[in-house]
Amino acid sequence: KNKEDRLFMRFFIFPAKPVELDKQGRFTIPKPFLNYAGIEKDLVLLGAIQKIEIWSLENWEGLFKYSEDQIESLTKKIKDFDF
Repeated sequence: KNKEDRLFMRFFIFPAKPVELDKQGRFTIPKPFLNYAGIEKDLVLLGAIQKIEIWSLENWEGLFKYSEDQIESLTKKIKDFDF
């Protein structure tokens, strides 16, 4: 990515919050992020290439169900995806 792209991303993700790990390597997700994601109890932790996404289980299942119908067309496009 170029310098402008990185600058835009830093601005866009401005609300990032540092967190500390406890002795067992755990961290607490700040309440505003839980609220934004709609996480009340169960969550899904998703490895997304260079990122980690945290979803409420309900929202993830909804997205996954919606996406199932599009998988075939997406797999045809994956050859052009730049990892």
